[in-house]
Amino acid sequence: RRAPQPLFLISRRRGGGLASRSSSAHLTVEVASDRFSDYSNDNMKSSILAVSLFAVTFSTVARAFSFGPRCVKVTRSGPISPIFYQPQVSLASQQRRMRRTVLKLTDEDDTGESSTMATSKIEGRKKRVILGYKAMALAYAAVALNSAVRGGVTTNFLHMFAGYLVMPIGLSAILADAASHDRLNSDTYKRMNMAMLAQGLLGLVVVSLGPRLNLPFIVAFGLTCINTVKGYTYGVLGLEKQGGIASLVAELKSGSKSLLGGFFTLPTKPIAMIYQVATYSVSVMKLIKMKEICESLQSGSPIAASAARLNRLVLLSLMSYTLKDAADRDRLGGSTFIKLNFLSAVGFAINAIYNSGGLATPFGATQVFVAAFFSFNGLASYMRNQYA
Repeated sequence: RRAPQPLFLISRRRGGGLASRSSSAHLTVEVASDRFSDYSNDNMKSSILAVSLFAVTFSTVARAFSFGPRCVKVTRSGPISPIFYQPQVSLASQQRRMRRTVLKLTDEDDTGESSTMATSKIEGRKKRVILGYKAMALAYAAVALNSAVRGGVTTNFLHMFAGYLVMPIGLSAILADAASHDRLNSDTYKRMNMAMLAQGLLGLVVVSLGPRLNLPFIVAFGLTCINTVKGYTYGVLGLEKQGGIASLVAELKSGSKSLLGGFFTLPTKPIAMIYQVATYSVSVMKLIKMKEICESLQSGSPIAASAARLNRLVLLSLMSYTLKDAADRDRLGGSTFIKLNFLSAVGFAINAIYNSGGLATPFGATQVFVAAFFSFNGLASYMRNQYA
């Protein structure tokens, strides 16, 4: 059957005049009416088919992408096709299910990711504290180089280098090695950190009291204060920083109490007795320097030189005490204590040569003997380790 034509084409006929048109009007209207009826039926069927296809398409897309409820229940008479009906799922239940899925995936990945992040953070802190100790050693070496370039290698330079720079450089290297081997939590290295912190703080005071500001010394003492605080904190709390200020305060109290108790407690080993005597001798020298500083303050005299010597003696006394404690525990064979023996020997030799008149006085002779004793013990422990 041909497709229906528009009415204006049906009514437009050639031939005849007004009479012929009038005579055929009734026939034309009937034909047009029949064709219009057929055209309307076809359009209705097409519309129903299009609506059905649209509903099926929308239902499929909605179920595939889960936009809200999967489908809407269609109310109609007669049996309900399964295409137009799916059980409704509330938005809240979908959100709960999605949240459970996300939490499950997070729990599966959380352990690995968090442990990796924590490990990288701990390794970063460890590297920074090691670099800090190495920077301290380099800063003190730069002070020596600056003094040698500006004033030449003279007797005063040798005195300054051996008495004021050798021990800080050596202790910085020892602390860097301890940090690389995760030993900062030992009481030995905690005491070293506190000794270097005291040396850095007092050194800044000495520089401020001098006739001019010495920038290399300021940098060295500043780095010492910063890195020893970090090292002591990591030694007490660990690289994970498990604890807080209360833990640090408690450790300071217990450490100070242990230090004072060990200072006044007689050792049980004969070799430790000599280290105890050396510690007492340096402590006496500290008291003498403090007395000189007080007298200088009363008279208005400069105190920078006396404060610098006191600073060196503070460091030497804590090193000597650490060796006394190690000797009482039969730990002098450790590499740290071998190095401390050599560094302390340099300090006592400086005491004998520059501060006490050498062998001319009993005190000077004692300092020479102690320096030789420390050197011998360090060398003996080193050789024992090499050939054991």
